[in-house]
Amino acid sequence: MSNETSADFITDDLSDIQLAVTDAVRPLKAAPQGSKEHRTEPRFRVKWPATVIVNEQNSHRGLIKDISTKGAAVLLDAHLHSTKFVNIRIHLPSLNAATGPRTIEVYGKIVYSIHDSNEFLFRTGVSFLKFHQESDQAHLSARLTNHHIPI
Repeated sequence: MSNETSADFITDDLSDIQLAVTDAVRPLKAAPQGSKEHRTEPRFRVKWPATVIVNEQNSHRGLIKDISTKGAAVLLDAHLHSTKFVNIRIHLPSLNAATGPRTIEVYGKIVYSIHDSNEFLFRTGVSFLKFHQESDQAHLSARLTNHHIPI
């Protein structure tokens, strides 16, 4: 049988609580090495429909979660883990009745595909390699910087 009393347990619990409080108010340490941010362009949160085309034949409808002029995170119901390159048709909604919607097509490389448990879909990261029309990248950049707030 132990010689500890209930007062000893209370003291131990209080010291654990004090330690937890001290840790909570301590400043956060720098991110560990290897977790460097690799993005060079600001990201913008959007909810734009997209069509991801694999091997010029299979298409998957999805929703862009965030985007920059260099890449996007697309929510899909398919796990594209074995796919390397895709074409994406990004359907930009209309800003007003005069302009109407616009579709931008871009060729890209899949850099990751993971299950997003918050969305119950697969989040696929695509790095943009080439816009099909030269003006599309400038249009996307202007649309994001003039009408959206960076993340």
